[in-house]
Amino acid sequence: MSKNQREKEILEILKIKHYATVGYLAEKLFISPSSIRRDLSSLEDKGYVRRSYGGAELVSQPTFMAPFSIRKQENRREKMAIVRNAASLILPDSSIFIDSSTTALHFASVLNAEQNITVYTNNMQLAYLLASRHVKAYAAGGLVSDYNNVVTTGTYAFRMLEGIYVDQMFFTSTALGENGQIMDVSEEETAVRSFMLERAQERIFLCSKERFGKLSHHVVTSLDSVEYVVSDEKLPDSFIEKYKSIQFISSKVR
Repeated sequence: MSKNQREKEILEILKIKHYATVGYLAEKLFISPSSIRRDLSSLEDKGYVRRSYGGAELVSQPTFMAPFSIRKQENRREKMAIVRNAASLILPDSSIFIDSSTTALHFASVLNAEQNITVYTNNMQLAYLLASRHVKAYAAGGLVSDYNNVVTTGTYAFRMLEGIYVDQMFFTSTALGENGQIMDVSEEETAVRSFMLERAQERIFLCSKERFGKLSHHVVTSLDSVEYVVSDEKLPDSFIEKYKSIQFISSKVR
């Protein structure tokens, strides 16, 4: 089992139990206690867990964010279903911005050169994958995130993006409140999303149902400012009824 996979398994256990001893984790994952201690030290250094009394607890939400390498492996089928539906909205010969989320990374497997589109993104991995499929892609240079090491933010990223306007923007976040507020954990990535929302003619919000009804630190935008919401499962009818001007698209993942 790789280090990233071990850390993912530890985080999944702590999400359920909130606290676990080194012995429990070692037995559960069939890993030596010394390896568990090293993994917990690594996760603590990254700010994801807090060690105490021979074990560790998960840092309380909403400040917790798992590493990009871990998050991109989670709920892959659901993310793929969302992206397939969202990609059907892209017109040939258009320009689009795709945000830095792990959900949006799946656009790399559904876009192709025949569409003749231009993609802007602050996710270096997505830009590379699109370029390898001969899709015209621009990666915004900037500060590389210390926890999402494929994502760029900061002054240099804004300098490139400030001269760009796009036909469509595809973005996600960690939370969609019942009041219609779209929120995220990362202040830096929220700033980039908010910046580009002002430069898009059409905005498509990608939202897994598990994030509905949640709250987070930083407001990205209000649901009133988007034209489409694409989700893996249908959001509550009472919520959809409040936003009649928005087109909701969903598909049940089996």
